[in-house]
Amino acid sequence: MKHWIRHNRGFLVFLLCLGFFRTAIADWNPIPSASMRPTLLEGDVVLVNRLAYDFKLPLTDVSVAHLGEPSRGDVVTFTSPADGVRLIKRLVALPGDVVELRDEVLVINGQPARYADPQRVAEPTEQGGTTPAVQAREHFAGHARAIQFLP
Repeated sequence: MKHWIRHNRGFLVFLLCLGFFRTAIADWNPIPSASMRPTLLEGDVVLVNRLAYDFKLPLTDVSVAHLGEPSRGDVVTFTSPADGVRLIKRLVALPGDVVELRDEVLVINGQPARYADPQRVAEPTEQGGTTPAVQAREHFAGHARAIQFLP
């Protein structure tokens, strides 16, 4: 065993550093479902900034320094307490906000969330023709984002 450890010391140090990096600095997560469409697609992989809100000791949940607060519109990752699946969601509300769904319209603190209806655009293909794509403009928390996807 000692012989194996001695010959693989560099690889073991790499694995330990990778564990520290993924738990304290940055991580990557695949999108597990289609709930973030059209911005993020199922199977896409996102890079997660683990320093966005807290600095934690590597390989633990012990917070060393508080670095920021979540804001509306942030995309966050967390583990579902129900089944342990890693989820990726956009924050639509903050503590104390009142959230409702009225006639399929998201309402936050009595105000409807603003967003533009998707519109069709043409997207070039590798074969030289075009294929219809959907383009939308997302307005959230005072920020406007253009998004486009192929159905």
